[in-house]
Amino acid sequence: MDKGSVYSTMINAKRLGSINAAAFVRNASLYSRIGEDAALSKMMHDFYAKAAKDARLRKYFDIPDATEMEKLIQKQLAFLKVALGGANTEGLDMRMTYTYLSSLGLTDAHFDAVVEILSAILREQKVTPSLIDEMTVFCESVRKYVLG
Repeated sequence: MDKGSVYSTMINAKRLGSINAAAFVRNASLYSRIGEDAALSKMMHDFYAKAAKDARLRKYFDIPDATEMEKLIQKQLAFLKVALGGANTEGLDMRMTYTYLSSLGLTDAHFDAVVEILSAILREQKVTPSLIDEMTVFCESVRKYVLG
């Protein structure tokens, strides 16, 4: 056995036995606690389906071409992943994203509708109330950037 494997086996096993698992949960990003890419993807696809039917948001989300709709969903996923604490694998510049969003002419009423739909989807997906509350707090924290 080489020194690396002895070190790995003995020291790390002791350390891992003493780690408080709750600390990982408390310190994990909202992105990871919400369920990462799989959950976020389902959430965004459900969101776009509902937003396209919502009279308050339809003009922003009713895209007749499925390919274009999927491109928009993927852009939204990249944004949310970074905004919620996931890795910025796309090299996304959040300032530019917020600048773009603020140029769309969204109002508080539009923003409220988005939060309402997201919260409903999270409830449907059986996300815990505390995580839904956190997501709402997150949304409120970016309202001023999105609305400009």
